[in-house]
Amino acid sequence: MQRFLQIFILLLVIVCAKNLFADRIVEYLLEEGSATTVGDTAGNANNALFMGQPKWQTGHGGNSQYSLDFDGNTYFEAPDSVSLDSITSGFTMIAWIKADQSSLRDTIVWKLGAFRIWKSNANLMVTLDGVPNITDYVIMTGLIPNGVWLHIAVTYDGQYLAGYVDGVRKRRVRLNSSSIPISTSNYPLRVGWSGSVPHYCGSLDNVRLFNHALSDTEILADMIDDTVPTQPLTIVQSGTASTAIVIPSGIPKQTETVAANELQYHIEQATGILLGIYQENTKPSNFDGLIYIGACNATAAAGINGSYLEDNAYVIRNVGNNLFLAGHDSVGNPLGMLHVNDTRIGTMLAVYRFLEQYMGVKWLWPGSKGEIIPPTSNIVADSIAIIDKPILKHTRLGDYNPWNWGFSAGGWSSNEVRANYMDAQSLWLRRQGFCRSINLEYGEAFGTWWDTYHSTHPEYFNLLPDGTRRSDPYYHNGRTDLVSMNLSNPNFHHQIVDNWIAAGASGFIACAQNDTATKCTCPDCMVWDAQDPDLTIPWAERLTYATNAFNAGESDWYMHLGSMSTRLAKYLLAVQQEAAGRGYPDVTLHAWAYTNYAKGPLGGIQLNDRVVIGIVPGLMFPWTDSKRKEFRDAWNGWADTGAKLYLRPNYFLDGHNYPINFARKLGADFLYALRRGMFATHFDSLTGQWSTQALNLYMLARVQTHIDAQWENWGADVNGDNSIDLSDLAVLSNWWLNDASGCEIKNKCGDLNGDSKIDMVDFARLAQKWHNDNSEIETILDEFYESFGSAELAVRAYFDYWQTVSDNTTVSPAYGSWFIGANAIFTPQVMASGRALITNAQTAAVGNPMAERLVDFLEKGFTNAEKTLIAQKAWETLQNTPYGAGYEAAQTAWQTAYTDLLSYRASVEADFICNMGWLNYCEESVWN
Repeated sequence: MQRFLQIFILLLVIVCAKNLFADRIVEYLLEEGSATTVGDTAGNANNALFMGQPKWQTGHGGNSQYSLDFDGNTYFEAPDSVSLDSITSGFTMIAWIKADQSSLRDTIVWKLGAFRIWKSNANLMVTLDGVPNITDYVIMTGLIPNGVWLHIAVTYDGQYLAGYVDGVRKRRVRLNSSSIPISTSNYPLRVGWSGSVPHYCGSLDNVRLFNHALSDTEILADMIDDTVPTQPLTIVQSGTASTAIVIPSGIPKQTETVAANELQYHIEQATGILLGIYQENTKPSNFDGLIYIGACNATAAAGINGSYLEDNAYVIRNVGNNLFLAGHDSVGNPLGMLHVNDTRIGTMLAVYRFLEQYMGVKWLWPGSKGEIIPPTSNIVADSIAIIDKPILKHTRLGDYNPWNWGFSAGGWSSNEVRANYMDAQSLWLRRQGFCRSINLEYGEAFGTWWDTYHSTHPEYFNLLPDGTRRSDPYYHNGRTDLVSMNLSNPNFHHQIVDNWIAAGASGFIACAQNDTATKCTCPDCMVWDAQDPDLTIPWAERLTYATNAFNAGESDWYMHLGSMSTRLAKYLLAVQQEAAGRGYPDVTLHAWAYTNYAKGPLGGIQLNDRVVIGIVPGLMFPWTDSKRKEFRDAWNGWADTGAKLYLRPNYFLDGHNYPINFARKLGADFLYALRRGMFATHFDSLTGQWSTQALNLYMLARVQTHIDAQWENWGADVNGDNSIDLSDLAVLSNWWLNDASGCEIKNKCGDLNGDSKIDMVDFARLAQKWHNDNSEIETILDEFYESFGSAELAVRAYFDYWQTVSDNTTVSPAYGSWFIGANAIFTPQVMASGRALITNAQTAAVGNPMAERLVDFLEKGFTNAEKTLIAQKAWETLQNTPYGAGYEAAQTAWQTAYTDLLSYRASVEADFICNMGWLNYCEESVWN
């Protein structure tokens, strides 16, 4: 009998639930799991905003993955609307609630002048304005305990008022002999608001309002529908398609189309099965469940609406029999050149996360030759509940250079091949998660100012030691777009704000200096500087030293002025003050810390979070300990000011097409900054040397998009001082020896392994982290190397060798002509050893098709480097051979080497081993 009753209830769910939710006025499923907006999935746009900071947490169970926790100081509200004012002749409120143990009085929903449902001790109270005698009315007594999830409902049909707990009616009372409507009002709908603090204390989930009274069966169906467990979705089973992919009807966003195509492609590559893609209005009915991509109607009905999430956030979730992959998207092309591309790609990120986490997919480099798609005959999505977002607000690997988009096809055999390469590179960047939710692609702010203002406002520009205001004649022959500015000048500050207002007063105020050092020697600027302890000359005589050096024609004369960072900080504060005085106190400024203003400011000067600074380290190769310390000190110095920091380096301009390896050091320094306030990145530039520098580029992608930014989630820094040392051991020992139950939660108060106790296992975890504080970096390296299968160890040896070569050299070629100095690093002996190692990897890969493909890609890059060295050597020989005997032979040797190089590159360019345009851009300026 009990089994028949259960079947009957489930049938009620199926029959009633389909129609139950069709006429909702408000539905807050609270399945966002992120953001500060609560979406109305009833479709009536009664979206609500957080007041305070309710916290997202695990849902009440069943299909619910998320709920909100309120601490008595928070709630959310939606403005009055026509749909809310339709709640008059009838009313139903349904919610899952769990009040805190100590809670005494908690309002669930309240629309002043209309209705209020709240809890007083264990009683459920109702006020219906306009209905006689229903003010602070006790509809249920002693039935609403604290500390447990309860499904509660209240209905009113104009005459009868009823209360329900866990789907069962507990009381029904007649209030009126004839129907009396509820009053309407212009007040907002508030959830969790009690008029004064404390507001609601506890958890709420799945809040729904209707403008009529639901029946007993419908109330029960609602409760049961929320607790029916999610079913696994079989996608492919034994080589047969078991589902299909559904996208929104009409004209889907391009992000949704790309996401669906990417999912279809990877599933086909893994299984050999091509899943159909259907618009929602033509979806198939012959499957038990479907995969919904993006903003489908079914997605909204499941409580998932990407538009309510933070930019680029996404959801992957099993609901009922279906799988949903959706996110915060925007209109626009998500591919092509990504520079200044504002398209939000949440749904694409959902698909890529699914492919990585549940199918083991990896993308080592652009194109099909870099795809790792493990074969399988079965794919099942079971109990997935993920909501996530990019850890950084802006991630970009500069692809707007002359050798990338929009320029000539130099270095390529055709525009078609070049376009194929650029498309593959763009797709790889998206697959790795590169995106942005803010714009940090600002350049130098004053490149055109000389032409505009030098005649009318010469005071805007630097005063050089010779008393002139002009661009430094020793720097790029005095190019006017590289002139340094007079940072202390109030008229200059006023003009900056004037121009920003004239341009529409939107975005950041661009304050980044031109691509030069700070050089003004006027008295006002000089007095702004703080004494630089690293300057070896007397501080009072620095202008004298700078003047003498300038008069002697020394190009680095300005180094005698010391650090200009304090001057930069004061300049930013002055511009900020100017903007505030003009009515813009909250505007954010953008600047760079660069050249002689890279170090942190001195004297304890404080900025604020309305100043965004891009830290621009110098070119790093070779990555020495002293250079890395200089970067970390600079980062800490600026972080201490309270400014918001992002990383804007030029690391990847080094190397040309040679196999340099700085992946470990890059990853470690990146983590150092990430866990000390980095909120974004903008790397300049993407030179695209995928074969020889694969490990560097893979590391760069993964640390930006696949590492947890929160230090406390890292473990082992138990005292929170951003280092792992003996003091952490002392704190952990104290927690172990004393009762730590009342301590503030941080690293679980020493419970580093999460087993609810502090013991020797936690000490072992501390020791492990202590000796390997960059374990995430090794994990990234492992996932790269493991892709090579039988050749893994040989490929490790190959890249380790290039790390050793890179670490041991002291040669630092100029980036634009790096290939000219490369022969001092990549000697014949070095290259012979490299050839032996790549040959070993080829041998180890034999018989493993994937390994053969991957190693072949690396070998082609190595061969390209070999031939580039030969060509450059032939060119040098030609240049050093005087006309006469031997010149013709040298010329022939050069032409032969050059032709051989170009022929080889043309034979491998379709494999996307590198950006041939970058190589041509650099080489032709010399070899031409």
